Amino acid sequence: MKVFVFEAYYPAGGTYMAYHVGRILKQYFDCEVLSIGSPPSDSLFSYVEPYPTIEEGQFLREVTPDDLLICNPSFSARLFGLNLPCRKLSYIQGVRTYAILDVFYDHYVFVSEWVRRFVTSNYGIDAKIIPAFVHLEKFYIQNNWAQRKTVFVLSERKHESLVFVRLREVFFKMYPGVDLPCEVIPVLPQAELADQFRQNRYYLSLDTMEGFGLPMLEAMACGCAVAGWDSGGCNQYARHGENAMLARYGDFEGLAQHLYFLLTHPAEAELMGQAGALKAQQFSIDHFDSAWTRELSAFLGMAKRV
Repeated sequence: MKVFVFEAYYPAGGTYMAYHVGRILKQYFDCEVLSIGSPPSDSLFSYVEPYPTIEEGQFLREVTPDDLLICNPSFSARLFGLNLPCRKLSYIQGVRTYAILDVFYDHYVFVSEWVRRFVTSNYGIDAKIIPAFVHLEKFYIQNNWAQRKTVFVLSERKHESLVFVRLREVFFKMYPGVDLPCEVIPVLPQAELADQFRQNRYYLSLDTMEGFGLPMLEAMACGCAVAGWDSGGCNQYARHGENAMLARYGDFEGLAQHLYFLLTHPAEAELMGQAGALKAQQFSIDHFDSAWTRELSAFLGMAKRV
């Protein structure tokens, strides 16, 4: 059996997690794994165990009924579920990257309870949940809270500029004379991104609808006090008032209040950052590997290599 991962090296969190499902099949089940599409790039993620890349046309010519395709639902428009003879696995990590979900796969896994509820209610598909993971060897607390800059950092990849402008307008109207220090972080490799998180006290997430929301959890792992919209999938790890400050999307006044609270209550913000870092420990790559090993063994009827 060959394992094909569609666009394993596309620089996005969902495809990166699909890459790791392929890596588990190679590492623990001795499968031959190939990526379809773009070659690897170190602009965002690092791939410690890359596998060969082939073009989509070659894959379509060579795939057999005994093979396995791992594919992100973002590529639902290709209708691989109906068109291919092989076994097909979809790791569903979002709800807005496809117009209509390809419902003809053999097996599905959800990244969060929020995604599971959405897909089950709209498509009648139910399956297990295996959350994404954080590279805890890269994202961890190091700097003392007092040494960090009192700045809200935002990710450029997730930056909603018009929403951010409105948020600042509302904040300054509600709290005249109070500074709202913010900095947009450019696209960085994960190790450099983690360094940025560790240098600052706060992370601001303007994600509106996320199946999981990996950057928020990565910031939490570094001890940042996080605030932002309740994007849905972040409920897998974020708890308002405990390890995060969340507002309903569009509630600018509510989010502005959360930002003001964090700025004016540094001791409480530090405790929130510590609680977030503790929660992030539950989303390790070891937990990810263990859950997927069990799931793949059951789905494929294969024994893990001892």
